[in-house]
Formats: sequence, structure tokens, C-alpha cells
Amino acid sequence: MTIVWVGPSGTADPSYGRDGWTLTIDGTTYIGGGGREAAGLIGSPSSMTHPLAGQKVPRSLLVDVPRLVSAYFQWQPDPADPAQQVAFGTSGHRGSSLSRAFNEPHILAITQATCEVRARAGVDGPLFLGKDTHGLSEPAHATVLEVLAAHGVEVRMAIGGQPTPTPAVSFAILEHNRGRDRGLADGLVLTRTTTRRKTAASSTTRPHGGPAEAT
Repeated sequence: MTIVWVGPSGTADPSYGRDGWTLTIDGTTYIGGGGREAAGLIGSPSSMTHPLAGQKVPRSLLVDVPRLVSAYFQWQPDPADPAQQVAFGTSGHRGSSLSRAFNEPHILAITQATCEVRARAGVDGPLFLGKDTHGLSEPAHATVLEVLAAHGVEVRMAIGGQPTPTPAVSFAILEHNRGRDRGLADGLVLTRTTTRRKTAASSTTRPHGGPAEAT
């Protein structure tokens, strides 16, 4: 079976955006709309095929990772601009360093707040830290570790800093907390958001294994 996915704006990438998507399975192409419809709902077969289906992504569509990382460390967000503020959506904060919405000050603030919430809630066990392979995972990972170390938080992560799926972090938290009423664990996950190629996400996982509640 041959499966070719083309996401928004012709990228060979399973993103869920307003530009729609195409999915080709053994020569049959399915076309879907943008937004929530793209999240796994397959449309009707069509003879129309995206011109990039089955091809390598053109260099012009590749993300400039060095530029992303440079912006993460050098660009300062404007606290007065709502688009550049820390704002949790479904489980976490999302943004791009190129739009000053996912930069080191954001991750410093989120991690600091996580430490304060842990202390207030009496969560004094380990923090499970996960990340994926997107361009800002590594620099954000280093930022998070600096803040956690300053607070004396015990951190547990994959051997060698390997990528860790979000469900694996939740599972590790639940397994650690099973039968405990003290020394509870929680976690942080650094992932690529499912909406934009250049956008990253930072989510907080509470001791129950689910997303952090709004506070």
C-alpha cells in the first residue's frame, strides 16, 4: 500500500490547516477541507491530485531551522500584544518564534509558573519531561531544564534526550503516581503543534496524566 499525504499549502506534512489536504492511497486521492475536518476525516474520492503528491518537499517550503532557533533566543515578545502573550489553548501554549509567540521568555515564564503551581499543590515528586524533534524542542528543552534545576526539581526524561511521545509522558506519570498520596509526579512536554509547520507547543501535564487546568 502506498500512502501520500499533502497538507496545507502543498506541504508534504500532515498539518491541519484552513487550506485543506489531500490523501492518496494506492492511486486514489481523497480531498478534505481545513480546520477540524482535516483531523482524520477522509472525504470523497476524487481524480484531482495535488501537484506535489508523491514528491519530495521543495527546498523553498522547508522551514529555516537556524532562523527559528535564532529568533527563539534573540527576539523579545511584547507583553502588551495579546498575540505575543502566553496563552494556553488545548493543553498548552502555542506559537512561533518568528511571530514572537514562542520565544525563550515564554518558556521561562511557563516553567517558572509550573514550579510555583507544583509548590502550591504540594507536588514534590519528579517531573517527567518530554520533547519531539521539531526545530524549537532542543532550545526550549534547555531553557526548561535551567529553570527546573534552579528550583531543585527532580527531572526524568528519555535516555540520551531521545524524543518522547506525549502519551508516554502521561503513562509514566500515571505509573509513578499509582497508589501514591505523596511524592506525586507531573510533567512538561515540548512538541510541534498540529496547526503550523513553524509553530511549537509547550504543554503541562498534571499528576492525573491530563492537561493542566486553567488557574
